[in-house]
Amino acid sequence: MDGKIDVNKELDIESQEKANYMIELYKYSLNNSKNSNELLSYFKKAALNNVKIATGKQVAHKYGWTDQYVNDMALVYDENPYVITITSTLGNNNFSPIFQKLAKKIDNIHELYMKETKQYCKNNLK
Repeated sequence: MDGKIDVNKELDIESQEKANYMIELYKYSLNNSKNSNELLSYFKKAALNNVKIATGKQVAHKYGWTDQYVNDMALVYDENPYVITITSTLGNNNFSPIFQKLAKKIDNIHELYMKETKQYCKNNLK
């Protein structure tokens, strides 16, 4: 091994870990305890929200960046909650509009998927 890090592999692992964290946050929030509500409120009030969903859905998220990377992980609340993780090599560049556009596209895909799933179940699981 030459000591080089496979950045794409590292980002894949990191994204999965972020998704797992948000899933666990969601599970913890279901107990509706004082501590879980307080923790969740910090994620919902984060100052920099790159995963803005134009439909007005509530988003709990955590962001971070370095000179080389920027990321946002989010739990999107709707009838069928889901998780988004976005990691990019944009660093401190103007990443917010790109992340917001990507998050909106993901939300649209999620909505279409849920609509098709409900229709399939209605037609085939009688």
